[in-house]
Amino acid sequence: MVNIPRTTQSPTPSEISSSENAPLKKTTHNPLHENTPTGALSAIPLRKNRSDEALNKGFDRPTFRSSPFELVEARDSTETKIYTSKEVDAMLEENFSSTVDALGGYHTKKIHDLVKLNENLDETLVKLKSAMKLRDERTKFQKAASRARGKETKQKIRSLSDENKDLKSEIDALTIENEDFESEMVGYNKIVDDLSGQISHLKNHSESLLSEIRQKSETIEKRNESIRSDRDSKAVLRRENEDLIKMKDLEISGLHEKLGEARSEIDRLNAEKEVLKLKFDAVDKTASGLTKGKTKTLIDSGKRIQNESDVLRTLNSKLIKENSDNKKQIAILKEKISLLAGKLDINLDS
Repeated sequence: MVNIPRTTQSPTPSEISSSENAPLKKTTHNPLHENTPTGALSAIPLRKNRSDEALNKGFDRPTFRSSPFELVEARDSTETKIYTSKEVDAMLEENFSSTVDALGGYHTKKIHDLVKLNENLDETLVKLKSAMKLRDERTKFQKAASRARGKETKQKIRSLSDENKDLKSEIDALTIENEDFESEMVGYNKIVDDLSGQISHLKNHSESLLSEIRQKSETIEKRNESIRSDRDSKAVLRRENEDLIKMKDLEISGLHEKLGEARSEIDRLNAEKEVLKLKFDAVDKTASGLTKGKTKTLIDSGKRIQNESDVLRTLNSKLIKENSDNKKQIAILKEKISLLAGKLDINLDS
């Protein structure tokens, strides 16, 4: 006996009696149930070779006897009903049919989805082929462009390599020139340092000179003020200077006269010398006819004339030196008078 709890979905006796002699529904082929001996009924736990006590112990779900000809007892909380094996088979058949129908609808829906997915897959494959073709064309074009750019780049690299060699040689030359320039700059820096020291020294010296000039300017200004205050001293100083210049002019004129006299005396002595030279020449020619007394007289006369010539030369050189010294003194005196006249605002030309 098998105890089956009755629920609200359990079939009624009329339904069971009507379905006892009902033919079994033909099941449709379901690929999900291929190679399975029981199909959808494999989910129903049918147990064989077990005793009733083992089947009924500890279970609330329906269990069935292994023999189809024995009676089945169903119990619930209110009543206990006994079903025959045919009724149980009918109930199982109905549940199996509904399960197969549900699985068939699900399978049909899945097949429809697979067909739609296949159509979408075909469209996707067409798009993929066109995209791959476009990609291949673009790749081919890009490869050709890359090859052209590569050739152009190689040519540029070669030209740049040549330019790099030229630039390297120029850089080497510039490096050597830079080293020479740096060595020259070291010398120039030393010169600049020396000049800077000299400039600082000259600056200090110029500042000291400026201060000295300021002091002298102040002193000169004071002198000018004192000179301007004494107008009468200007005329006295001017007269004294004029008298001094006149005296120097008289001395110079006297020296000129003495110089003229000395020159005339030198000319006379030169003439006498020429006469004596002629006489000496005549004496040389007639030396054999001269006596010792005449020769001595002529020699003494020549020595006397020579001594007089030396005295006149010495006097002439002294006069020239004195004349030169007087001219220098007169020039210095005139310069001092001019400076003093400029300081005193005196016009010497008037």
